[in-house]
Amino acid sequence: MRSSRGRERESARGEPEKFTGSSGPKSPGEIFSASLDYLAGRNPDAAAATLETLQRKASTVRAAPHRRRVIPELHRLQMREYRELIIAPYRLIYRIRGHLVLVLGVFDSRRNLGDILLERLSR
Repeated sequence: MRSSRGRERESARGEPEKFTGSSGPKSPGEIFSASLDYLAGRNPDAAAATLETLQRKASTVRAAPHRRRVIPELHRLQMREYRELIIAPYRLIYRIRGHLVLVLGVFDSRRNLGDILLERLSR
Protein backbone atom coordinates (compact mmCIF):
# COMPACT_ATOMS: atom_id res chain seq x y z
CA MET A 1 0.00 0.00 0.00
CA ARG A 2 1.24 3.51 -0.69
CA SER A 3 1.24 5.91 2.20
CA SER A 4 0.38 9.58 1.73
CA ARG A 5 4.07 10.12 0.96
CA GLY A 6 4.04 7.55 -1.83
CA ARG A 7 5.84 4.70 -0.05
CA GLU A 8 4.61 1.16 -0.55
CA ARG A 9 3.55 -1.07 2.31
CA GLU A 10 2.67 -4.72 2.32
CA SER A 11 -0.68 -6.17 3.27
CA ALA A 12 -1.10 -8.77 5.99
CA ARG A 13 -0.62 -11.37 3.24
CA GLY A 14 2.69 -9.84 2.20
CA GLU A 15 1.29 -8.55 -1.08
CA PRO A 16 1.83 -4.92 -2.10
CA GLU A 17 -1.35 -2.88 -1.79
CA LYS A 18 -2.21 0.34 -3.52
CA PHE A 19 -3.88 3.27 -1.83
CA THR A 20 -5.40 5.96 -3.99
CA GLY A 21 -5.66 9.50 -2.73
CA SER A 22 -3.27 11.34 -0.52
CA SER A 23 -5.46 11.85 2.52
CA GLY A 24 -8.00 9.01 2.23
CA PRO A 25 -11.73 9.17 2.94
CA LYS A 26 -12.97 11.45 5.68
CA SER A 27 -16.70 11.19 6.38
CA PRO A 28 -18.30 8.03 7.84
CA GLY A 29 -20.11 7.51 4.55
CA GLU A 30 -16.86 7.77 2.61
CA ILE A 31 -15.09 5.44 5.04
CA PHE A 32 -17.90 2.90 4.81
CA SER A 33 -18.05 3.25 1.04
CA ALA A 34 -14.29 2.76 0.79
CA SER A 35 -14.57 -0.36 2.98
CA LEU A 36 -17.28 -1.78 0.73
CA ASP A 37 -15.30 -0.90 -2.39
CA TYR A 38 -12.25 -2.66 -0.96
CA LEU A 39 -14.33 -5.72 -0.07
CA ALA A 40 -16.01 -5.70 -3.49
CA GLY A 41 -12.59 -5.75 -5.16
CA ARG A 42 -11.65 -8.87 -3.24
CA ASN A 43 -15.05 -10.58 -2.90
CA PRO A 44 -18.03 -8.98 -4.70
CA ASP A 45 -20.50 -11.49 -3.26
CA ALA A 46 -19.42 -10.69 0.30
CA ALA A 47 -19.70 -6.95 -0.37
CA ALA A 48 -23.22 -7.36 -1.76
CA ALA A 49 -24.22 -9.54 1.20
CA THR A 50 -22.78 -7.01 3.68
CA LEU A 51 -24.66 -4.14 2.09
CA GLU A 52 -27.91 -6.14 1.96
CA THR A 53 -27.57 -7.11 5.65
CA LEU A 54 -26.90 -3.52 6.68
CA GLN A 55 -29.89 -2.22 4.72
CA ARG A 56 -32.22 -4.93 6.04
CA LYS A 57 -31.23 -4.47 9.68
CA ALA A 58 -31.15 -0.68 9.42
CA SER A 59 -34.74 -0.69 8.21
CA THR A 60 -35.81 -2.25 11.55
CA VAL A 61 -34.77 0.88 13.45
CA ARG A 62 -37.71 2.81 12.06
CA ALA A 63 -40.29 0.66 13.88
CA ALA A 64 -38.83 1.09 17.39
CA PRO A 65 -35.86 3.46 17.49
CA HIS A 66 -35.81 3.66 21.30
CA ARG A 67 -35.29 -0.11 21.59
CA ARG A 68 -31.65 0.13 20.60
CA ARG A 69 -29.00 0.96 23.13
CA VAL A 70 -27.71 4.41 23.89
CA ILE A 71 -24.14 4.76 22.66
CA PRO A 72 -22.03 3.95 25.76
CA GLU A 73 -19.37 6.57 24.97
CA LEU A 74 -22.07 9.27 24.82
CA HIS A 75 -24.26 7.93 27.62
CA ARG A 76 -21.50 8.84 30.08
CA LEU A 77 -21.89 12.42 28.83
CA GLN A 78 -25.69 12.33 29.36
CA MET A 79 -26.30 12.34 25.60
CA ARG A 80 -29.14 9.85 25.34
CA GLU A 81 -30.66 10.84 22.01
CA TYR A 82 -27.88 9.03 20.14
CA ARG A 83 -28.41 5.30 19.65
CA GLU A 84 -26.66 2.51 17.86
CA LEU A 85 -27.45 -0.72 16.11
CA ILE A 86 -24.64 -3.25 16.08
CA ILE A 87 -24.30 -5.08 12.77
CA ALA A 88 -20.92 -6.71 13.33
CA PRO A 89 -18.36 -5.46 12.58
CA TYR A 90 -20.23 -2.18 12.06
CA ARG A 91 -22.07 0.27 14.30
CA LEU A 92 -24.96 2.15 12.73
CA ILE A 93 -25.21 5.41 14.68
CA TYR A 94 -28.44 7.40 14.64
CA ARG A 95 -30.13 10.24 16.48
CA ILE A 96 -33.74 10.42 17.51
CA ARG A 97 -35.25 13.86 17.10
CA GLY A 98 -38.99 13.85 17.80
CA HIS A 99 -40.52 11.43 15.31
CA LEU A 100 -37.46 11.51 13.05
CA VAL A 101 -34.62 9.02 13.03
CA LEU A 102 -31.47 10.51 11.51
CA VAL A 103 -28.76 8.03 10.52
CA LEU A 104 -25.45 9.73 11.20
CA GLY A 105 -23.12 7.08 9.91
CA VAL A 106 -21.92 3.52 9.77
CA PHE A 107 -18.67 3.03 11.63
CA ASP A 108 -16.25 0.13 11.88
CA SER A 109 -16.72 -1.12 15.44
CA ARG A 110 -13.07 -2.13 15.58
CA ARG A 111 -12.15 1.56 15.69
CA ASN A 112 -12.49 3.68 18.80
CA LEU A 113 -15.59 5.85 18.42
CA GLY A 114 -14.14 8.51 20.69
CA ASP A 115 -11.14 8.87 18.38
CA ILE A 116 -13.40 9.08 15.33
CA LEU A 117 -15.57 11.78 16.92
CA LEU A 118 -12.54 13.76 18.09
CA GLU A 119 -11.04 13.57 14.60
CA ARG A 120 -14.28 14.83 13.04
CA LEU A 121 -14.72 17.64 15.55
CA SER A 122 -11.15 18.85 15.10
CA ARG A 123 -11.67 19.56 11.37
